[in-house]
Amino acid sequence: MPKVSVIIPCHNTADFLPTCLNSVCNQTLKDIEVLAIDDHSTDHTKDILKQYQKKYPKKLKTYSLEEKTGASAARNLGLENADGEFIGFVDSDDVISLNMYEDYYTAAKKEEMCLVTGTFKNIKEHQFLHQETFLNRTQKEGKRIDFLQDPENFFAEAPACWNKLFSHDLINIKFLEGKIFEDASFTYPLLLKAKQAFDIKRVHYYYRRRTGSVTRNNKTPTIKILDMLDVTIYMKKLGHNLNFDSQQMTLLEDIIKERLLITLEYVKIWPIDEKTKYQVIKNLIKIYQYNFPNFQQFNTQTARFLYNDMLVSFKEFPYESLHQKEYEECYENTLKLVKSLSTSRDF
Repeated sequence: MPKVSVIIPCHNTADFLPTCLNSVCNQTLKDIEVLAIDDHSTDHTKDILKQYQKKYPKKLKTYSLEEKTGASAARNLGLENADGEFIGFVDSDDVISLNMYEDYYTAAKKEEMCLVTGTFKNIKEHQFLHQETFLNRTQKEGKRIDFLQDPENFFAEAPACWNKLFSHDLINIKFLEGKIFEDASFTYPLLLKAKQAFDIKRVHYYYRRRTGSVTRNNKTPTIKILDMLDVTIYMKKLGHNLNFDSQQMTLLEDIIKERLLITLEYVKIWPIDEKTKYQVIKNLIKIYQYNFPNFQQFNTQTARFLYNDMLVSFKEFPYESLHQKEYEECYENTLKLVKSLSTSRDF
């Protein structure tokens, strides 16, 4: 059994993939396996994976999806085939320090933790390309964090899966497929299931902000708005499936409300006419309230302190109770309204 399995979903990232694979395949932690899943790329991604598989035949395993299904499906395929004691995720256009997984794994074993998290840094599109990757020699002290006893740690944790290391035994859920923002539906339930984590407080992961990435492309606002709703509904379902107690469910529901408020903030800065914007927000609040009663009220003092300002900004939109048929009509009307808007005015 390898100490760590690293899962890399790949789609049309040929310009960045070699740098990514160099940083993952040359980790100072030698006992790792790398699972790279090509998500039906149309550039040279598949060719690059073949080259690296020949270069690292005992370390790199490659898989291909027959049609474009998204990062979640690729990650789920990786989870099905991963044999490692711990699981990590890396996006194929990002780069990590060469000692990231040694640092994470050592902390997990020393602290006897099933979850380790760390700090990440945003980098520009062409930063760290075509150069040697690096070691992080920072000696900053990490610390154990408790998500239930100190909820601020939970709300402060990024929803991303790639700056974390999960015990294989901890993972008994899958990513929600076919959506963006899907990390949240995987990460937050596992944070609450683990209850604690060790934060190494060191930057090992470098997240590349680029115009062609999945979360920054020209997909319509409809996808962003309605995907977040589906993701949060899935999160709540997972909480019940994982038999969360009242404290865990309270925190999960508060982070769900925070995620939905962020989506409303997206709409608020959307460059469309104010009348249409008002209607979209008003309908979304109805839809969110239908799925999450008391949507406009946080359960924990920490969430109220952190997010009440967002709630205040939407007080002008009155809540209206909906029955099932009215909800379906509101949902369809919102879908049609948002689809009718030009993607050139996307946020």
